[in-house]
Amino acid sequence: MKSIVQKTEEGQERNDAWRALSPSEQLADLDRRLGKGVGATRQRKKLASELEPTNDPPNGGNPGGGFTDTKHSVKRKKTA
Repeated sequence: MKSIVQKTEEGQERNDAWRALSPSEQLADLDRRLGKGVGATRQRKKLASELEPTNDPPNGGNPGGGFTDTKHSVKRKKTA
């Protein structure tokens, strides 16, 4: 029987090998092990989103940078 230390080390090796794969290689490995499109739906969705290029601006589209909190913003009176 394997000790807890041995099991932990083997698990770490498996995790390291998985992380070394690119997202497309991870998807291919899931298809090989589970069948094409079968199971691991959340993991597949995550990997698919990593493969898609994003066109979002890095500052959330706000020219001032960051996101605007409209719920807590202060309303100012217009002066003439």
